[in-house]
Amino acid sequence: MSRGIYPTITRGLGNLTPEMWGRMMTMLFWFETHNRDERRVQPPQKEVRFLAKIVKAECIQPNVYIYAWEEVRLTDDWKNDSPPTEVVVGGRTSTEDGNEFAFPAINVIELANTSALASGGVDMGADQYPDGYGLQAIGGGGCTGSGCEVEVNVEAVVVLHKIGGESTEKAGEHIHFFTAVNDHDGECGAEMVSIDDSIDEDPSPITDKANIYVSTDGDLKVIFEDGTVKTIVTDD
Repeated sequence: MSRGIYPTITRGLGNLTPEMWGRMMTMLFWFETHNRDERRVQPPQKEVRFLAKIVKAECIQPNVYIYAWEEVRLTDDWKNDSPPTEVVVGGRTSTEDGNEFAFPAINVIELANTSALASGGVDMGADQYPDGYGLQAIGGGGCTGSGCEVEVNVEAVVVLHKIGGESTEKAGEHIHFFTAVNDHDGECGAEMVSIDDSIDEDPSPITDKANIYVSTDGDLKVIFEDGTVKTIVTDD
């Protein structure tokens, strides 16, 4: 039977009834009129990208989150509107049957994070890392412990990528992901400021800076950019 010919039958054979044959011919007609060729090697599944806003985060490992999201788009007058985006009515979302994390997004830059190291290059275990600070989920806010949820401070807009099929662990499962560097934040202020007591060599002046230090003689001093040194208090 040549392409473009869709015959009808009046008598069937077993389950192949005239009605079933008619349905098969209708599907073949639709398939061929959309310029499809069943003999052609199908191209790899294309990646889908769209804008989405992050609405909530859930911690799954130390400093690693999954994210609930909603599809958004730019408004018609996005240059003047505030915010310049709007939720797509009937658009894609991570929510299904009341579960906001049914189809969560992942931030790929977080996947190598540990409790002390962030993929953005921050050593949170270093002495210089401020007490009370921590890695923030995208949108702000953070928590510790698997399963804890974060109500983000800002519904950040990201470009979501959707992949699926053989490129994921489970055939046919779709994964949504984006890439964004996490901020670090915490409580401002401290009960004290700690500096080395004392240093091996008094510092040299630094342009546009005034530096406080404990000098080699044990006194607390400040050195100004012009080299002037003043003693704040002596260690008597």
